[in-house]
Amino acid sequence: CALSSDNLTEITQHRGDSVLLPCSCSDLNTKHQKLTWNSYRTGHAEEVFNDKHYRGRLQLFNNISPANLSLLISDLRVEDQGNYRCSTEKESRDIKLYVK
Repeated sequence: CALSSDNLTEITQHRGDSVLLPCSCSDLNTKHQKLTWNSYRTGHAEEVFNDKHYRGRLQLFNNISPANLSLLISDLRVEDQGNYRCSTEKESRDIKLYVK
């Protein structure tokens, strides 16, 4: 899977809203990928699905569309602000999220 989009994306969203952190393969016929989403909100990398802070607020779409690796965070909180990284086995993309 070759990741599409820029190496760094900046997104601003409002508290209480949902935000889609974009990450996708340029090859739409891709097979399922080993995918990791990390948050750096605490100053070090933490896998978002292992972080209790996000419990019940995350959704992936790669089971429906293997090329779509985007992460949906619902009910945004100010503490969600920070850097996120979408990583496959070969590449990664960084997203900076601002919450107003």
